[in-house]
Amino acid sequence: MLHTLSCALDGVSASTVSVSTFSASLFVVLWVVPLKTYTSDELALGEEGKVVFTVVPGTYTVAETHPGTNWSAPVYSKTEVTVAAGGSDSVTITNCYTAPQPQLGSITVEKVLDSDSDPHDISTFEVTLTGPNDYSETQTVAAGSSVTFSGLAEGTYTVSETSPGEGWTVSYSEQEVEVGADGEYEFTVTVTNKYTAPVPEPETGSLVVTKELDNSGDPYSGTQTFKIGIRRVEDVALTEVDEPQYVYLGIGQSHTFTGLMPGLYEVFEEDVPANWQWTNPEQLFVWVSAGEESTADPVLNKYTAPTPPPPPPPPASSLLTVYYREWGTNQDLRTPTTHSGYVGATQVVTAPDIEGYELREGEPASYTHTFGASNTTYTFWYELVIEEEEPPLAPTGGISATMMYGIGVSLLGLGLATKKRGKRGRR
Repeated sequence: MLHTLSCALDGVSASTVSVSTFSASLFVVLWVVPLKTYTSDELALGEEGKVVFTVVPGTYTVAETHPGTNWSAPVYSKTEVTVAAGGSDSVTITNCYTAPQPQLGSITVEKVLDSDSDPHDISTFEVTLTGPNDYSETQTVAAGSSVTFSGLAEGTYTVSETSPGEGWTVSYSEQEVEVGADGEYEFTVTVTNKYTAPVPEPETGSLVVTKELDNSGDPYSGTQTFKIGIRRVEDVALTEVDEPQYVYLGIGQSHTFTGLMPGLYEVFEEDVPANWQWTNPEQLFVWVSAGEESTADPVLNKYTAPTPPPPPPPPASSLLTVYYREWGTNQDLRTPTTHSGYVGATQVVTAPDIEGYELREGEPASYTHTFGASNTTYTFWYELVIEEEEPPLAPTGGISATMMYGIGVSLLGLGLATKKRGKRGRR
């Protein structure tokens, strides 16, 4: 005969629990039947979470194996049932599930002051812890004590400190902590501060330097600039204390050097331009006092206009003298002409016509002269031209041919014979 026994889960859906099946057992407690245990299949949650046992008539006890951590002990509608022949009964078993609480961590921040810190007037410090899910919390901690951030979910956290102010430095034993990593949930971070008293800035002064024109020089209207420097010295022996500072100034300009340590300063000029003279170097020492503006005597420069270069020498030249002479006698037939020219220049001289003379055969009618470094001469040679004369006519009444011949021979002997053109020989 079939008899049934059912079990149920009360108040919790399967999606919210980590255990979804249960085990139940039915124990027979009838004396007439040997003791026997009926073990169900696993029971699921919800309406289908039931099991039916087919048993012989008798009295039975229902028991459930404990489902485990986070589950309450089962509650039975009844624990003992009697099943008659042909009958049935049921038992409801109720279980309550409590979700496990996640393990939380903590971070303790210890505040330490460096033993070398200078005295200070800050007694508390502000420490901030940030982490997952936009977690952020700030607490104050006194020097030499600690503060704890607790109830921290798993994740990475960062410790930071609000700057205490000027002169403070901060260091961390570790700045990032991962809660839950490797099963660790409690951490300690040491934040060390050191205070170094700031060195006060020394009180300084300023110095005004000016560039002016020394009027004893030539007038000047240009835009020349001058390299002016200052340097702090121990005394007029010019033992330098600081590196020089420089400025470029034009005539009539000034400059103020600021942030100068108090002391004796020399004002000087370097790389004096050509044609200029620095005329007052021995006067330019000035004392600069803290918190005051000092003024140095002007740096004076005299301008001397450069001497203009001499004019370039005239180009070199030479003379050509041309003579007009009779061949054979070497006498001048007319006044010689003189020609002047620069070295390397050329000039053409043409022989003039001279009455009763003509150029000797082979003589050029013009001469092209190239002037050299020294004077030279040139001569046109002329020959005398004697026109041919007609012989005299015989006297009327007749002069015999023999007589005429004799006259001619006599004239020839006297050197008076005529010719068309007579030329004297060249010497």
